Amino acid sequence: MIRNRRNVLHFGRLAFPVRSICSKAGSYLQEFLQAQTEESAPPRAPAVQQWRPPDSHCFKVNFDAAVFCDLNRAGLGVIVHDCEGAVLGALSSSIPLAQLVAIVEALACVKAVKFALEIGLTCVVFEGDSAVIISTLTQENGEVASYVVFVILVADVLAKKAKLVVGDQFWLGDLPADIAPIVYRDIH
Repeated sequence: MIRNRRNVLHFGRLAFPVRSICSKAGSYLQEFLQAQTEESAPPRAPAVQQWRPPDSHCFKVNFDAAVFCDLNRAGLGVIVHDCEGAVLGALSSSIPLAQLVAIVEALACVKAVKFALEIGLTCVVFEGDSAVIISTLTQENGEVASYVVFVILVADVLAKKAKLVVGDQFWLGDLPADIAPIVYRDIH
């Protein structure tokens, strides 16, 4: 799209604005993906999944990323629960946007691991919604795959909260008023 825009301008024709490239590319991707689906397959209802606690001796760390093309930034969200569902800590972080969404998701995973280490956790189950990252992590150890759930509501909200954050913002124990109800709904 960038090359096409450059060529159009080179020949003196009217080109679409640079700021619309990201959304236009997303539209083309959606159109392509819809064309790739098999028509014979019946549509599936979305699976409703609820947060599941880790084993009694472990903690669960959920992570997610959000992309803000308009700001050329990404948000990372991390939340830590004990086996009872109580929140030990949460993190929202803003970073420069990477070229691939998989890289942003991988950075969210790395941030989750670092956060867990920083608050002293040793037995941890990590959970994220990126199939690419989760499959990469579970290739070495098949046991981890049984703990993976691909719906991470609170981590997603924390990642989106990072849109207005500079650097890292974290909470230990208490959560912001806008996040706490979502945690309760996710756990119960």
